[in-house]
Amino acid sequence: RFSTSILFQADIKATAPILNIKETIMQTLNNQTALVTGAGSGIGQDIAVKLAQMGTNVVITGRKEAPLKETAALHGNISYIVADVGKTEDVSRVLVK
Repeated sequence: RFSTSILFQADIKATAPILNIKETIMQTLNNQTALVTGAGSGIGQDIAVKLAQMGTNVVITGRKEAPLKETAALHGNISYIVADVGKTEDVSRVLVK
């Protein structure tokens, strides 16, 4: 019983810094703009949605419009630009916007 109490207290102390880091990250990203490439699906889509939920304005890019539209529809803070980041002219166009 005694060891359980100590373990519980240690768990609270261990998670406190993690919560502070999460709050700091959320405050830092709020009202910022992030560019996520390949965000029409998979990890890119997950990252874009999570950033948008944290208050970040997210611009997503990909080569196909339909998946980008679907991702953008998941949150109001997400907009998209159809672009292939493997092409210099597309990268320049994205950065100008």
